Amino acid sequence: MGTLTYRKRRRLEQAAKALLNEERWQEAIAAYRQLSALDPRQPNYWWWMGCAYRGLGDLKTAEACEAKERELSSEILRPMVEETLRRQQLIDRIYGPPRGTVSKEETRETHK
Repeated sequence: MGTLTYRKRRRLEQAAKALLNEERWQEAIAAYRQLSALDPRQPNYWWWMGCAYRGLGDLKTAEACEAKERELSSEILRPMVEETLRRQQLIDRIYGPPRGTVSKEETRETHK
């Protein structure tokens, strides 16, 4: 990651968000550009930068930022979801399905 310490990066994040709240779009974009240069894999920076571009009326750039955010989020979240599902499948094999769970067959019977 970049050379900023956690506290300095956190202060920059807070300042960027305050600039957004004050609708100071150009300054917010500059702050989020700096943050995304320090940590380009952080999806939230791209999302908020997109919000600032929307505030300026630059929808094309805003949509590009939001697309980058979605791409990064899926890269981060997909492995987490897959790991959670693998763990749940393992738990189900060891202990059986959770109590109160309705099987597919029972669901079909009740919906006839």
